This record gives sequence, structure tokens and C-alpha cells, in this order.
Amino acid sequence: MSFPIGPFEKYSGNPILRPDPAHDWESAFLYNPCATVVGGRVAMLYRAQNATKVSSIGLAWSRDGYTFERRPEPVLVPTEPYETPGGCEDPRVVHVGDTYYLTYTGYDGKHALLCLATSKDLVNWTKHGPLFPDFRDFGHLSRAPWSKSGAILATPIDGWYWMYFGESWIYWARSRDLIAWEIADTGPTPPGPVARVDDVTFSPTTARYVRLLGVTPVTAYGYSVYEMEVRNGASGANLARGKSATASSQSLPATNAVDGDYSTRWAVSAGDRGRADSWLSVDLGQTTTVDRVAVYWEAATALVYRVQTSSDGTRWTDVATYDVSTQDDGVVARPVFDFEDQRLEPGPPPILTRDGKILLVYNGQTTGAGGFAKNSYSSGQMLIDPANPKVALARLERPFIAPSTGDEQNGQVNNVVFSEGLVEFRDTYFLYFGMADSVLGVATWKP
Repeated sequence: MSFPIGPFEKYSGNPILRPDPAHDWESAFLYNPCATVVGGRVAMLYRAQNATKVSSIGLAWSRDGYTFERRPEPVLVPTEPYETPGGCEDPRVVHVGDTYYLTYTGYDGKHALLCLATSKDLVNWTKHGPLFPDFRDFGHLSRAPWSKSGAILATPIDGWYWMYFGESWIYWARSRDLIAWEIADTGPTPPGPVARVDDVTFSPTTARYVRLLGVTPVTAYGYSVYEMEVRNGASGANLARGKSATASSQSLPATNAVDGDYSTRWAVSAGDRGRADSWLSVDLGQTTTVDRVAVYWEAATALVYRVQTSSDGTRWTDVATYDVSTQDDGVVARPVFDFEDQRLEPGPPPILTRDGKILLVYNGQTTGAGGFAKNSYSSGQMLIDPANPKVALARLERPFIAPSTGDEQNGQVNNVVFSEGLVEFRDTYFLYFGMADSVLGVATWKP
């Protein structure tokens, strides 16, 4: 098995599982299933909702990978404050030794938190609580804390187990024992709704004007900055505060980025969102010495940008280049292609290719770019090198499975194929996915 895997063929008998009105807990919707092979059967754990949309996790068994017999009672129900009233969502399971490790989302109606549970038999589970109770996924800063969707690689690398998680970008976590997990130390929590803070230093230079010049944007939304601070020395005064600011374009004023308020921001105009070289400039009012810039980004950030200085606001000199790929900021992958330009979310637990690379199936949501249906979800594949498990090495430019049937295009949430289960069973790979957040489907590939 190499990268990418496939092509996968959707089963003509989809959906393979529908809500059951006889069981209140799964009477409304079924979606986002994971799976594991136990003996000669496939065990599927799936998210179910009742009429009030409380989520529980059910269990079903199959001897052929297609036809499932479900357990009449759920195996995981909301019992803790961090799970009520929303419930237990989106399971992903791995089997290591004699223990099953299940990641799932506890939703209290406001915060979605990545949780862990363990079991010896897939039926009786011990809950270990939220793994990262203070984590702030950048796409949900207004509702932080927020974390979700943990996919664990069951094979350790140099004594570490790796997990990929997140619902906007894909982040990394690692563990020695699969219970206690650590994430990247990214420093103090940014203020308010700020998604990222970049501290850019350079050799002291004399200038009156300082400019941020975009090189590579991260999303289809262009650039958006809450605050740009300019200093001489770490303890120096913010020389940009209250000064005059201009920009290549604006849907929100450039002066918002120098007003000292971390809740107001500059943003490029809607027409300039696709422009890579948008810029934001501040006039310091007089020539002075500067050696650092701090940029407080909104979710629309830059992957690469330059800091420039000028004495006259016309002729510019590069003094620093900031490249996110050189920073250990805990992010494995950000949106790149049209089908995933709104958000990324890990799918099934990753697997190893023949040459020992990590292959992660993930789910991407689109803004509607590239002709994809707006807000639709499709599944992609990315490759990660175990020599550096913190950074994605490559990924498919287009989804390998996308909504195309009536049950995938119409449901609780239209135009959704959401993959969470991948197993090798009887020399065939079975990919299990939710269809429009309503019913369950499967696609297969025989190498």
C-alpha cells in the first residue's frame, strides 16, 4: 500500500445503516462512524442523535463489512458536565495491546472538547476526560476553548504515539502511554479573539515607515490583522500605536491595526482576498530606530510575509521574512486547495504505507471555491514523514471521495461525505463515512 490509496468505489447498497425509530437515542440521525477489526468481524462505532439532537455512540458488528447488526443500547452516553447537553460525538478508535483507545468529542452546548475513553471489550468504557481543556482552535476562537477530532497512529515512533487533531487546521499531539498527551508549547494565550501572534525581530534599522507585505495567504479570506506593533527593544514602547496607517485595500480600516485594541482589526477588501501581495503600512511620524514587529492575526493569516522599512514611504527595504513553515507552532497542515480552503479535520486513525510513511485521510470543507458546492465536505489524503511527524509532506490536490449521491447531497447537513473509519478486512480496504450527517455509507478499494 502506497500513497495515495484507492481508487475507492462507493457501495451500491449505501446507506448501510439508517436511524432506528425503535431506539430513541438513534432515532433521528446516524453519522461519522469509525471501525476496527476484531477477529473475523468489523466493529463499527458511530455517532447517533435523537430528536433533540443529543449525541450518543452506538456499536454495530458485521461479518462482511457491509451488513451490520447493531447493539440496541449505546455504549457511550453523555454523563459528564463537559458532555451535556450536547452529548458524545465523532468517535475514532485504535486497538493497542489489549486496550481500545477511543477519542471523541464532548459537547456541552458551547464548547467542543476532545476526550478520551478506554475499553477492553468496546462496550464498557472508562472516561478520561478532555485531553486539552484550554485549547483554542483558531476557527472557533469566539467559543474557545475548542478542540475536536483526534486520530491516533497506533504504531509508536521512537517511543511516542502521535495524534492528529483539530477542526480548522490539523494539529499534532504526542504521548508515551496513550493516556497523557502533550501538544506544542506556543507560549502565552493570545488576547481575545486573536488567532496567532508573530514576534519578528531584525537588526536595528532607522526608518519612519514600517510595512507588512503579504507573500502567501493561508485561506481564501485574504489577510486580517488585529494589531501591528513596532518597537525598538523588547521592552520598548509600541511606536505604531495611534499613528497613521494605510493599506493596499480595506474592508475594515487600516487604523484598526494600530489603535491598541485587540478586538478591532484591519481586513483586506473582499475583491482583494485572493491577492497574495496585499500590504499594511504604518507611518511612525518621525525617523527612529526599530528592531521588531509583533503581528496579531485574525483567522485570515499569512503563511509567508515580509517586514519592510522605508524613510519616505515609497522605496522599501526588506528587513525580515516570516515563514510559518519554519515555526514549531503545533500545526501540521493548513488549508491549501479549493476543496479544503475553509477547514481541515482529521478522519480515520492514520496508517503506515509500505515505505513507512504516515498516511492520514482527512476531511476538508470548502467556501465554494473551484466549483465545489459551498460549505461541502469531501475527503482527502496527506502524507507525513515519521522523521518529522509535525509537518505534512504532501497531499492530494482534489478529494478522493466527495458527495455525489442523493443521500450525500441531501440530509441534516447537505453535501457532506465525512470519513472516520478505515480498516483492512478480507484483503479489502473499507472506508466508512457519514452521508449528509444523516446516514452511514461505505466505499471499498481492493489493492
